Amino acid sequence: MYTRTTHTGSTGTLYPDNITEYIISSGDDGVVSDTAGQLSAIIKSKDYSDEEDVTGLVFSFVGSIPYETDYESGHSSEYPRTPAVILSDGAGDSGDHSILAAALLRELGYGVALVYYPPESFDEQTVIPEAVALNLISNDSRQRPVYPVSNEDGTEIITVSPFWTVDTTEKGYPSSAFYSISPEIYPDDSLWCGIPYNPGGKFRADFGKDLDYQSELLSSDIIRSHPLTYPDWLEQTYDYYQTVWYPS
Repeated sequence: MYTRTTHTGSTGTLYPDNITEYIISSGDDGVVSDTAGQLSAIIKSKDYSDEEDVTGLVFSFVGSIPYETDYESGHSSEYPRTPAVILSDGAGDSGDHSILAAALLRELGYGVALVYYPPESFDEQTVIPEAVALNLISNDSRQRPVYPVSNEDGTEIITVSPFWTVDTTEKGYPSSAFYSISPEIYPDDSLWCGIPYNPGGKFRADFGKDLDYQSELLSSDIIRSHPLTYPDWLEQTYDYYQTVWYPS
């Protein structure tokens, strides 16, 4: 299992030894389970059987929540938001969004983990800030990198891939900028027994069209659609590091 010491990154968030401790779906008055239940009802009513539709519906729902750094939102830098907190606050950074997506997908039976990309510095100046993405079980490296994760006693290895629940380009750094950075993987207990990600047909699901979500936790003005795109990550990573200007 990948572990690390407590770290404060460039965005100010103080991450714990295991960020999966914040994937909390109990003791929240049923917020996560109720939200996952509504998403599950849509999946059934629309007859969504393809993994890309099921996960895509979750991603578009989570993506409807504004993406803000702790500095921008004024959130305390001492800890990430739990799923109920980001739903209540109506904003969060990449770690908060990934935690929420992990909680919802775990409720839907998926094996989840979180991947942390530490800040990358050049010439004593941070060029690439830290970021967090969701990990799902996958060995398909065509659209994104894959990372091996072993269980605590090293008897089983599972490959996972990062799935972005925010558009990091909004903050000036495309997801491809992070793929040359050695990440740290935080597996949830569900990773060893959950459903893997196996996409098939064309993506159809769209939260903005499929879900009429009325709740005190989310207001309708922050609900918007975020269609998924899958870049050629190897080529885009190469292009990014060939063209980006580094301060001297």
